[in-house]
Amino acid sequence: MPTFPPPKPLPKLPEHEHAISVIGLTFSYDQNPTAKILNDLNLTLPTGSRCLLIGANGSGKSTLMRILAGRHLTPAETENDIKVLGLNAFRDTKLNFHRAYLDCDWGMRTVAFAGSGVPLSKLFTSSNYQYMHRTSTVP
Repeated sequence: MPTFPPPKPLPKLPEHEHAISVIGLTFSYDQNPTAKILNDLNLTLPTGSRCLLIGANGSGKSTLMRILAGRHLTPAETENDIKVLGLNAFRDTKLNFHRAYLDCDWGMRTVAFAGSGVPLSKLFTSSNYQYMHRTSTVP
């Protein structure tokens, strides 16, 4: 069985009082800039707290989650007012090691998994394709 080196340690984050801090966030999509999805939103969650986010369809719950996950760029005037673990929610890439976001369609996507230590070029050679297609396994 192959041995692997230990994983690298996670990047250290600065001490922070709030897990999430949003101040005065107003957001609309580029397709319709006059339709504000979020309007002057303020939200502060202390580190270690729990929050239940509920609301009607189209009220901005998923949009807020995408903003906090760094999936949406926010207007420049509010960009520094959106913090996750004390860091800029969109620009600070250290957060990507400490947060995860599953979109509402995550279970509907086709995902390929080759397995550990299997070179992809071996999986998809033309001679293996017919066999893989019939048996759904890798020779």
